[in-house]
Amino acid sequence: MGCPDWPLCHGSWLPAWNFESVLEYSHRLVGALVSLSLLGAVAAIAISKPLRRQLGRLAATLVYLLVVLVSFGAVTVAYDMPPAVVACHLELATLLLMTWVVILNRSREALMPQGRALPTPGIYRYFAWVALGAGLIQLFLGALVSVSHAGLACPDFPTCYGMWWPPLVGNVGIQMIHRYGAYTLAVVVAVLVALCEWRASADVRMWSRVCAALLVIQVSLGIGNVLMKHPAWLSVAHLACGVSLVLSLFMVAYRGWPQLWYDRRQTQEGGDVATLGKSERIRAFIQLTKPTIVMLVVVTGLPALIMAGQGQVDAIRWLAALVGTALAASSAAVFNQYFERERDKQMTRTRLRPLPSGRVQPNEALAFALTLGVTATVLLLVYTTALAVFLALFSLFFYGFYYTLVLKDRSHQNIVIGGAAGASAPLICWAAVTGTVGLPAWIMFLIIFLWTPPHFWALAIYRLDDYRESRFPMYPVVHGVAATTRSMAIYTLVMVPLSLVLYPIGAAGPLYLTIAALLGAGFIWLTRAVLRTQSHRDAMRLFAYSIVYTLALFSGLTLDAIVGAHHSGVEWNLVLR
Repeated sequence: MGCPDWPLCHGSWLPAWNFESVLEYSHRLVGALVSLSLLGAVAAIAISKPLRRQLGRLAATLVYLLVVLVSFGAVTVAYDMPPAVVACHLELATLLLMTWVVILNRSREALMPQGRALPTPGIYRYFAWVALGAGLIQLFLGALVSVSHAGLACPDFPTCYGMWWPPLVGNVGIQMIHRYGAYTLAVVVAVLVALCEWRASADVRMWSRVCAALLVIQVSLGIGNVLMKHPAWLSVAHLACGVSLVLSLFMVAYRGWPQLWYDRRQTQEGGDVATLGKSERIRAFIQLTKPTIVMLVVVTGLPALIMAGQGQVDAIRWLAALVGTALAASSAAVFNQYFERERDKQMTRTRLRPLPSGRVQPNEALAFALTLGVTATVLLLVYTTALAVFLALFSLFFYGFYYTLVLKDRSHQNIVIGGAAGASAPLICWAAVTGTVGLPAWIMFLIIFLWTPPHFWALAIYRLDDYRESRFPMYPVVHGVAATTRSMAIYTLVMVPLSLVLYPIGAAGPLYLTIAALLGAGFIWLTRAVLRTQSHRDAMRLFAYSIVYTLALFSGLTLDAIVGAHHSGVEWNLVLR
């Protein structure tokens, strides 16, 4: 490591004049300049009302990824984190670049003439996302090879000590898995290029050809690395080319799927299912799952896996736990919309959902919900524990049926009681690893449970007329805005101190404590503003911040769990079974 401390380098703002230190410090300076440039662009979006309306969420995502990326970098240096964490740092940087590319494209396509031709439909559009996923995995493996110094584990090519299938242990295993991934990615990219040449539009074909050219260069650099014993400059070129290849694959996938960048209002007017294209149909089914909520569920479950694992990274079990939990949450969301489809037609906020707008038929939604639920059950049952299956199914039925059919129409405390289902991810993931539920998981559960009322009641205040006309007994409708804001303040003042409890019980460290305290102060400040003004504007600000709060709090807890385990001398063991 060129600079063992952060933000200084060997205790000085100016690095020592050697290759490693200069390289590391140059990386930091470039990162700082890029970060300032991105923040300047986000500020420009925030100032402009038209841009804020169109790109606000993407800009918020960019800031979130930037904060996580910088935090990962600082923690990696300060605590000398393991190679896998360093590789994740590169993946995050790539995701940040992808988000910036989307912002640039969306801002440019906002001026696109309505008559401009859209990409030709075809199977290449689906295969491009497969190729992108394979590219991201391969990029992670390449970074892992680099930071693990596994590049010279196999001195020959294409075999390893003359063997095609050497024992996959230690650095030899990392190197060979990276090579097998490269062979697979080469085939995937070749198929993608062929499919694009067959059906894709001109700009998509151009990006696919860039992918093909970069792949050839990347393979050549990889072989050169082995034959030349991994000189630093060639390793950097190899990694840079890999990032360029992944970004080009992203452009093929992104540009080939016009619903991601074309004016969405053209595809949200409803209409006969028979008139919708395959991509619109797929997007409608994805919307049924409430992907933003599912993302929050996954983020809240991840730290529970790391804490419960205590250094044992059972990759298959962890993946099954996260995917199974996400599928169970998706199933519950689809059941919820299936049962509320008639009521959703009456509300401005929900009338464009897939079922009320007619883009998905009720029998299709029901079959989809059942499929998701069964898949989640099978995944959790085969790869995790019986308790995890029970908790996931309980959450599914509690939200999809009890909350939707009983609570929502009958009780002004509907969102409070129903919030237990949305808070269950830490319990499920902890149980998936240990077969029990530990105290930290219960505290995480309570944090989300207490977070739910101020989060959702803020939205209910903003949409008060909508809920009143639809006759839902939401708390602001029954008791008024003043009583609701007082209750929101009570829940907030209990939630924020509870979020700090993970530190004194030894489940989290000072990094998490700092993040939780700062985020909690922001939550209290915005809740106080809503309590004082009772305005729709302040309520919507609190609603938007509450989403950022959950993402940042549990991302910080995940990072703290990794840092804490490493700092305590825990040996990380990857288990593949």
